[in-house]
Amino acid sequence: MSKKRGKNRKLAAPAPKAAPVKSAAPPAPVQKTAPPPAAISAKGAAAKKPFPIKTAAIAAVMVLCVAAGAWFGLSPTLEKNKAIEQQHALIDSIEQGGGEIVLDAALAAADVDFYYGGGETPEPDYPADPSAAETPETVPAAEPEAAAPVDTVITGIGVLTIEKIGAKLPVTDGVTTAQLKVAVGHVRGTPEIGVEGNSVIAGHRSYTYGQFFNRLGEIETGDVIRYQPKDGEVMEFSVYEILEVEPGDPAALYQPEGKNTITLLTCTPIRTATHRLLVRAELINQ
Repeated sequence: MSKKRGKNRKLAAPAPKAAPVKSAAPPAPVQKTAPPPAAISAKGAAAKKPFPIKTAAIAAVMVLCVAAGAWFGLSPTLEKNKAIEQQHALIDSIEQGGGEIVLDAALAAADVDFYYGGGETPEPDYPADPSAAETPETVPAAEPEAAAPVDTVITGIGVLTIEKIGAKLPVTDGVTTAQLKVAVGHVRGTPEIGVEGNSVIAGHRSYTYGQFFNRLGEIETGDVIRYQPKDGEVMEFSVYEILEVEPGDPAALYQPEGKNTITLLTCTPIRTATHRLLVRAELINQ
């Protein structure tokens, strides 16, 4: 019986083999990243971001500095341009028989500097204007009350023309500061222009090419200088002598006998103005 039972028993199938377990790969190293901008603390942000009010204040100061620099740079140029404009107006008035202009208030108050270029400003040494001198009788005992501003009237007596250097200038009777801002001036105390003797006409040298007596150094003997008085005929003078003298040298006022001459007087050289340039000319069409 045991043998029979053995034949009828079914053998169990062998259990399948388990697949080999692969070992897990080692974890990737964790990289540290910078925190996003939003993570920066408010305190840190305030430390790195400029304070808006302070920045605006600095910008405003810079704008003001630039504007002030531009104004100081342009102001002398504007004043000189105004002086030239009024010079032309005075010439027109003289030629039309009037001969008067009212000096612009800003120009009258301004210290228009035609000489300064660094260093000491040369002192003008033109002969004094007797009408401007103070005497003990005219000096007030007490300081007067402030008077209302008075218009500065410039009166021209003629027009000086030097074609050689392209100069056409109004001439005033006197060499006050206001007069020399727009004209050249006949030095009072010397003979009237066109009368026997030596009439002295003084003017600024100017840094601007062609303005006032800027190009007077180009004059040569034999050149012609014309003077048109407000009321009268044109006078022609021929240059016969050119001199350079020390400031204050009385040669400028030299009075020749039996001659009708003019002497043009200005500073030289330009900018340093250590000497005085004299150009003498004699009347040739009398």
